[in-house]
Amino acid sequence: MWRASLDRLATKEALRYRNINVGVGACALCSEVEETVDHLFFGCRVACGVWDAIGSWCKVPRFFVFSFSDVLHAIDDLPYTNKKKEILRGIIAIACWQIWKARNEKVFNGLDINVVHIVSDVKSLAYLWFKSRHKGGSIAWRNWCMFDFPLM
Repeated sequence: MWRASLDRLATKEALRYRNINVGVGACALCSEVEETVDHLFFGCRVACGVWDAIGSWCKVPRFFVFSFSDVLHAIDDLPYTNKKKEILRGIIAIACWQIWKARNEKVFNGLDINVVHIVSDVKSLAYLWFKSRHKGGSIAWRNWCMFDFPLM
């Protein structure tokens, strides 16, 4: 997250800026526009599908963001408890990691990208992350999938 927020990821735009030949500079996920950090994580139709699904799962109002600083401010402005905001920040970090991982799978291994697969990976990794950090007991997978538990 910190490298992405500083625009220090090896996107096609960043590599071309460093005079590295990457061929076509289009986004690896959607092939529609140049692959920049902000496009890859927030403008790409694949990323938008991921954010829509995660927003629906977490029962948060849809927010429109265009950069990493926007997403952090959007979380701060939500009328939720600090605990729920912390959980949402963790889910966002995991989602960004999964989007980046999916992009690399497409670029280096030629694998097809599936929004449903990315979201299911986010849910399961976020569940493991939350269970390892939560000190007040465990949460059932079913409650996690419904994003409904008494801590929030």
